[in-house]
Amino acid sequence: RLHELPRSSKGADLPWGSELEHEVLGPVGKDPSTGAFCEVAMFVPRLRLLLLTDLLISIPRSPPDILLEDPRPLLFHARDGPLEPIESDSQALQRGWQRIVIFSLFFQSGAINVQGVGEAFQDASKSLAPELGWAGLLPWTYREDWQQAFEAVSGGVLVPPILQALVLNRGERDAQVLRKFVEDVSRWPFERMQSLHFDGLTPCGPGEWTSAFR
Repeated sequence: RLHELPRSSKGADLPWGSELEHEVLGPVGKDPSTGAFCEVAMFVPRLRLLLLTDLLISIPRSPPDILLEDPRPLLFHARDGPLEPIESDSQALQRGWQRIVIFSLFFQSGAINVQGVGEAFQDASKSLAPELGWAGLLPWTYREDWQQAFEAVSGGVLVPPILQALVLNRGERDAQVLRKFVEDVSRWPFERMQSLHFDGLTPCGPGEWTSAFR
């Protein structure tokens, strides 16, 4: 049997008692009947830990160890264009990771130049790395200043840019709901944050939390 989580743990009789506190954001964004965004922030008082799913992340500068077990995605993105050879040194792996971050966080990244369809398939037929997937198709090249996009999101905690662009700026009503949620969560005395994406336990207190939404 399913039970709907109350919007706040304040005054609620929940199975976990005082072990967890929570606040619910949303639904915000689209019409709730057709799909919208929700987030539950949970606070573990004993650990002074904030638990989140999507709303706040921290980006590690180096690729997670699990990606090194099969580095093909890193090698795929490490190339500057579809006709570049494969490089597999540590710098290439780092470059591949940083570019994966850019693609996962930006809806339309300004770090790349997208090829036309004809040019993309023509270059794919000449690819030096078809074994990396997509039959050699890599329909873009990287601009010289691409790394600035990664530097903009690395270090500290942040709201994912794609979430900011597509969900959290849908109008004044949603902005008011978000502000109240941020204020409510900032009252907890947490010292660390754990998100489901990217880095693990990350130093984060109410000040860093609030600053991420400004």
